[in-house]
Amino acid sequence: MAAENGQPFVQPMHRDQGPHFKEVLFKYLSHWPLFAISLVICIVLAWLYLRYQAPIYEIHATMIVKNQPNTILNDATSSNSQTPFSNLMFPGENINLDDEIALMKSEYFLNRVVNRLHLNEVYTQDGRFRETRLFDSLPFHIQAMHIADSQHTYQFDISFADSAHFLINQDSRPYRFESLIFVNGSIFRISRQPLPVVLHTSYRYTWMPVRQAARDLAQDLNIVQKNSSSSVLDFTYKTPYPAAGVNILNTIMNEYIRYSVEEKSQIAQHTYEFVNQRIGLLERGLGDIESNLQQFRKQNQLLDLSQQSTQYLSSLGTLQDQLQKVDLQLQLLQMLDNDIRSHLHSYTLTPTNLGIEDMTLTALIAQYNELALRRQSELQQTTRDNPVIRKLESSLDQLQAAMLQDLQTLRHSYELTRSQLMNQWKAIQHTALQLPEKEDQLNNIQQEQLIKNALYTYLLQKREEIGIQLASIAPDGKVFSEATPGNFPVSPRKRNVAILALLAALALPMGLIYVKDLLNDKIVTHADIRRLSEVSILGEVSHSREQQVLVVLPDSRNMVAEQFRILRANLIRELSTVPHTPVLMISSAMSGEGKSFLSINLAASFALRGQRVLIMEFDLRKPKLMEHLQMAPRKGIADVLKGDVHLQEAVQRVPQVDNLWVISAGSIPPNPAELILSPAMPDFVKELRASFDLIVMDTPPVGLVSDALILGEYADLTLLVVRQRYTLRRQVEMLSELCQRKRFVHPFLVVNDVKWGGYQGYYGYGNSYYGYNGYGYYTTTSRRKSIRNWLPF
Repeated sequence: MAAENGQPFVQPMHRDQGPHFKEVLFKYLSHWPLFAISLVICIVLAWLYLRYQAPIYEIHATMIVKNQPNTILNDATSSNSQTPFSNLMFPGENINLDDEIALMKSEYFLNRVVNRLHLNEVYTQDGRFRETRLFDSLPFHIQAMHIADSQHTYQFDISFADSAHFLINQDSRPYRFESLIFVNGSIFRISRQPLPVVLHTSYRYTWMPVRQAARDLAQDLNIVQKNSSSSVLDFTYKTPYPAAGVNILNTIMNEYIRYSVEEKSQIAQHTYEFVNQRIGLLERGLGDIESNLQQFRKQNQLLDLSQQSTQYLSSLGTLQDQLQKVDLQLQLLQMLDNDIRSHLHSYTLTPTNLGIEDMTLTALIAQYNELALRRQSELQQTTRDNPVIRKLESSLDQLQAAMLQDLQTLRHSYELTRSQLMNQWKAIQHTALQLPEKEDQLNNIQQEQLIKNALYTYLLQKREEIGIQLASIAPDGKVFSEATPGNFPVSPRKRNVAILALLAALALPMGLIYVKDLLNDKIVTHADIRRLSEVSILGEVSHSREQQVLVVLPDSRNMVAEQFRILRANLIRELSTVPHTPVLMISSAMSGEGKSFLSINLAASFALRGQRVLIMEFDLRKPKLMEHLQMAPRKGIADVLKGDVHLQEAVQRVPQVDNLWVISAGSIPPNPAELILSPAMPDFVKELRASFDLIVMDTPPVGLVSDALILGEYADLTLLVVRQRYTLRRQVEMLSELCQRKRFVHPFLVVNDVKWGGYQGYYGYGNSYYGYNGYGYYTTTSRRKSIRNWLPF
C-alpha cells in the first residue's frame, strides 16, 4: 500500500510454486492447543492401555529333528535278499522340516496336546479390571460327564455360598459338591479340592470344542527352522501366563516325540503280528507231519535205505533241493495271495517281502503300505467320504489287483519250473523201478517236512529281527532346550506404546488440518491469491464487527477505518494521472463479497478529505446500498436513464458524512443491460463528472451478469473485491483471466473481511502483517477469542 504522500505500497504479485516450509510449519504451530489436547488424550489412552492390558510373555524352546537310523539291524543296504524287512519298516527317508512344522501346527496334532492338558476347559476369575485365567490352585474341579453337542461351547459362573456349597450363575439355590449340573443338555460334576474357599469370589468355567482350543493354541504358537542348514527348530509361544506356557510348549515337544515313535512302529507291529500268526500255523503243521512220518516208518519198518539206491539218491538229492526252493517260493506266494485276498477293500497293511525274489512285487508292496499308512493318517482328520480318502482307496484297489496279478504270474512261473523238475524226478524214478514204492512215499513225507521246517525256521528268525527293531525304535525329535519364559513381557512395551501415543498425538491433528486444507476451495491466505492471480492487491480490509455498514466517519479511528484510509492513499497515487473526474468501478465475482460495504466506506474516506464524492448504485437487479446506508429509496439511475426524472432529483446527500452523495438504483427495470447500453448513458456519466470530484460505481458481480463488463468502459480504475474464506479459488482465476483479456480498465484486487489470526491467518497462518492492533496507533473493539481461532473446522 502507500502512504498519503503517494509512496507505492503494493508491488505486482507473481505466482508462487507452492507453500514454503516456514508457512507449513507456522500453519501447524498455530494449532498448538489442538496438539496439546491430542497429546493429553493419547497419553491418557496409552496409560489406560498399559494399566489394563495383560502383559504378554514369550516362551522359548528348541528341539532337534532328524531321521534316526536303525543302528541294530540296519539292513537297508544289505545284499542279503532274505532280510528285506528293514527297508519296508524303516525306509530311511530324509525328514522335511517344513512338513514336520506343518504337522506340529496342524489341528490333528494340537488336538492331542489340548486333550492331554485339558486346554479346552478354561477357568477364569473375575478381577478388578479384567478376568484372570486360572490353571492351578483352584478350590474345586469340574468334570464334564456328558457333552450334548461337542461343537458347542458351554459356560457358567460359580461362586461359593460356604465351604460346602456353591452357586451357579444367578440361581440362588445352593448346590453341594459332587452334585451334577445340567447346562443345555450337558452334564458336569463339581468336586471339592483341598484348598481354602474365598467367599464372594466369582469364577467362570468354559468348556469349548477341542478344535476351537487347538485353533486358539495355533494362533499364539510359532515354529521356525533355526537356519536353512540346521535341523534345530525354535519354538515360541506367547501367553499372559508364563508357567502355563512353559507346560504347553514342553508338552508339544514331548507329544511330537511320542507321535514319531507311534508312527514308526505301525508297520513293524503289523508285520510282527502277521509273522507270529504264521509261525503258529506252521507249528501245528510240522507236528502233524512228524506224527505221520513216525507212523509210516513204524508201519513199513523203514529203518535204512538199500545200497542199491545210493546212486539215484544222489541225483534225487539235487532235484530235491531245487524242488524245495521252488516249493518254498510257491508257499510264500500262496501265503501272500491268501493274505491279500482275505483283506480286500479293508486296506490293512500287507506283510513285507518274506524272501520272494521279485523286485516288482517288492515295489508294489512298499507302495501299497505307504498309501495305506497315508490313508490311516488322513482318516484321523477327516471322514471316509472325503474325496482324498476315496482317491487313496481307488489307488489301493489298483495296487491290490496289481499285486494279485504279479503273484499269479510268479506262481505260474514257479509251477512251470516245478513241473520241469518233477519231470526230471519221474525220469530218474522210472530208472529206479527196483526201489520199493514205500521208499518213495517216505521221501515225499520227508520233503514236505523239510519245506515246512525251513519256512518255520525262517519265520522264527524274522520274528526275532522285528522284535529287536521294535525295541530299538528311536524318535525323530530330541528336546534341545526345555521351555523357558522371558524375564520381561514382550507386549505391551512401554516404550513402543509411548512412541505410538506421541505419533498419534501428532498425526491426528495434522491429519485433520491436512484434510481441511485438502477440501478447502476458498481463498484464505495472501499466498493463495498470489498463486491464483497476477493482478496486484491494492489493499486489505479486516473483518468488521460493527453493526452498521458505514464505519468510516469523521471521528472513527478503528482498525477497519484506518485500512480504508490506507486504501484511499493507494488510490490517490493510482488516480493522480487521470485528467478528469475519475470514475472508480467496484465489482466482484459473486454476490456477498462486500462490494457495497467497500463502495460506501471508500467513498466516505474520500469525502472526509473534502472532495465531492458520489456513490452510484448500478446493481439494478438486487439493490441494497440504500438499505445499508439506512436511507429511504427514491428515484434513481434507472429512472434517470429512462427519462422519468431529472438527475438533480435522483441524487441524495448522505447525512452521516459531509460531501458524500448517493444515487440509488431506482425502479428495477426488466432489462438492466439494455438500459445501461442506452444512448442516455454517456451523457449521464458526463454530467456527473462535471458535478463531482470522484464517482464510485457499485456494480453487480461479473460472474453472474454482464453489467459490470459494460460499465467498465466508463471507469478509470477497477477494484475487484475478493473475500477471505468466502470467494472460491476458481472465481479468483476467472477474475484474473478477465483482466488478462483486458476486460477491465486498470484493475486491482481488494481483499475484504480479512481475519489476521486464528486458523490460517491471512499473512501466513496466524501471523498478522501489521501485528494485531498494529503499533497501538488506532483504537479497536475488544477482540473475542474463540476456539475456532485454532480448530481446523
